[in-house]
Amino acid sequence: MLDRNIMVLDIDHQQWRRLYDLIWGPYRGRQRIYVLHDGGRVRKVYHSLLGSLPASGVSVSDPRSCGKELAEKYDADETVIIERGKLRRLYAMWENSFKQDEDFDEYLSWFFNMIGEAQDGAVYIYTRVPNLRGITYEGLRNILTRLPDGRTAVLSIFHGREVWASLIVGKAGGRVNLVTTTDALVSDGLVITEWKKNYKDILRLVKAKFGWPYLGVFTTREEFERIWRAEDQAAAVRQSFLRGNLILDPVPLEINLAMALSAPAFLFI
Repeated sequence: MLDRNIMVLDIDHQQWRRLYDLIWGPYRGRQRIYVLHDGGRVRKVYHSLLGSLPASGVSVSDPRSCGKELAEKYDADETVIIERGKLRRLYAMWENSFKQDEDFDEYLSWFFNMIGEAQDGAVYIYTRVPNLRGITYEGLRNILTRLPDGRTAVLSIFHGREVWASLIVGKAGGRVNLVTTTDALVSDGLVITEWKKNYKDILRLVKAKFGWPYLGVFTTREEFERIWRAEDQAAAVRQSFLRGNLILDPVPLEINLAMALSAPAFLFI
């Protein structure tokens, strides 16, 4: 998915952090408990905020009950239960299956899925927030597959008279070869006074500097949050678009059809 010579330019760390927090939630606020055991014998219990916890009395014979009890007792968001010996075998499998010509991002995705789906109890994760939203690797790959070579995709989220968060990606040879933000356009004269007018300046500058936009998504911070947290995201996208609070320009035909039919938009997987 990623080009080996990918250009990562002018990434505003604040914009990147804001975009991450919007999609996955504030990472730093999430608390976890880690339980390390050998064949059921608990060796260590550790809380990401409180530090070491008493291991006596902790039983992993029923991982879900153990995870639930610890999470509720110490007010944690997740409990991660790890069997040390089996985890070593997973890492050995990871090292032995790596191919030099394989995309590293795809390989990492496979590895973490392998851990999450381990059937022999190597890792068990209990979460008190089962419906966390986010974008899966497969979902992101499906989105980027639709982006033609030589074209760009633009996401800009505004707050007041500033670009609050943004992402610009480009693609060549079937792989993502550009990741940047609107910070890369400031030296070219980008000024935001009214986002519903200035979004066209973003498209113009992106076209001149990085390639013809295939998809542009423009909205406000409040509207993006409303859409992202909606139970029916496809309906929320359509309503926001019809009210003029979400601008899709340019917009591929398949998204136009999805909007018209109220079908799930692949944009918000």
